Amino acid sequence: MIKLYIIDYHETIPYKDKALEQISGERVYKALKYVKEEDTLRSITGSLLIKKYTGGLDGIKYDFYGKPCKDNYFFSLSHSNSYVVLGVADSEIGVDIEMNRSRNPKLADYVLSDEEKKCLHEEMDFYRFWTSKESLVKYVGFGIDRDLKLIPALPLNGPKEYVGKKAYAINFDYDKNYTISVTTENKQDYELIVEHIEGLLE
Repeated sequence: MIKLYIIDYHETIPYKDKALEQISGERVYKALKYVKEEDTLRSITGSLLIKKYTGGLDGIKYDFYGKPCKDNYFFSLSHSNSYVVLGVADSEIGVDIEMNRSRNPKLADYVLSDEEKKCLHEEMDFYRFWTSKESLVKYVGFGIDRDLKLIPALPLNGPKEYVGKKAYAINFDYDKNYTISVTTENKQDYELIVEHIEGLLE
């Protein structure tokens, strides 16, 4: 079973100082190095989710691409605009969330394959395809630093393969204007749990 924990980072604003006291020094440094306050708050909120659902913040390491990882836990963190989401599973997992917003129309030519562009029927489709690609490379363990057209977005829901690794994709819309993609090794049920800041603080 995949567990997806989602929270609106704005809930953290009145609890910022208390939240900083409850996360480790390294995660505090990571949060405070951001220039924009909203990025700091997203980082703090993500740290609280990781702390609660992966047995604490001790032992967290970062791979070559900056993805947090921890022995005996499989998780993936993503954020976009208001929301921070943490996916936790019993095997490798990649999660991505994006808000549907205005974009340069030429971006599709850079990101999508010809087949994917043929399936681009509405604006939200672009972000469904983008999150599908992003969650796939997170699952495989790469950064999104290669030819994006070669990273398969389709199917949005179902089995696929990338760089010789089998994967299973899940995609769904959230709160009208967001889309979430999850990639794991095989088909699994998932549960989406809406968190609140009071439940993350000790």
